[in-house]
Amino acid sequence: MKKNILATSIIEAMVVLLIVLIAVTGAYDMFSNAIRITDGSEHKLMAISMAKEGIEAVTNIRDTNWKVLPWDYKNCWNVLNYEIDCFNDSSTNFDIPDWSSFTVWKDTWDYRWKLTQTWSVLLYSDPDYRAAFQVWFDNNWFYTQSWSLIATAIKPVFTREIQIKYLEDNIDSWTFSASEEQKMQVKSIVQWSDSSSTNIRKVEMETILTNWKNKVE
Repeated sequence: MKKNILATSIIEAMVVLLIVLIAVTGAYDMFSNAIRITDGSEHKLMAISMAKEGIEAVTNIRDTNWKVLPWDYKNCWNVLNYEIDCFNDSSTNFDIPDWSSFTVWKDTWDYRWKLTQTWSVLLYSDPDYRAAFQVWFDNNWFYTQSWSLIATAIKPVFTREIQIKYLEDNIDSWTFSASEEQKMQVKSIVQWSDSSSTNIRKVEMETILTNWKNKVE
């Protein structure tokens, strides 16, 4: 009789233990999923902020060109990094290059946004791409893509690629840069990977900037 009672108690204990294990496993899975969802949401918000900043930075570059080079709106509105030799120069020698990719960063010396041309022939999955377009925190915890301003890398790895292409004035088709072109398409592409998905995640924003201040007929 005592053996039957002991056997029954052992079986009951095993059943209780099994129930507890199932409950703990379920709670752990729920907790892990919650963390993945939270991380995914947080990283997406960061990516949206980075992509938006990229668009705003290029817009600011155009506006700053207008401000610091007001004597020639036609040829200097799209000059790369505020090159003053653009004045009365109808060539594309000083323009932001057409059909190109860039990193964008703020110079701590003059507090102006700058572009650095970066070749984009690879995919995010390639380490060379991630190294070329990686986003970092600077010493003030702002996003930066300047190696000289790096304080720490943002993890997981984010990249931001700025793509610039010129539009012809009269038709909606792409062409190679000419000084008469007065509008450009700007794309800000942020990519990253995290535990919320096995796929590479991406946020892309786009705008068209025009030289509406051009006073030269």
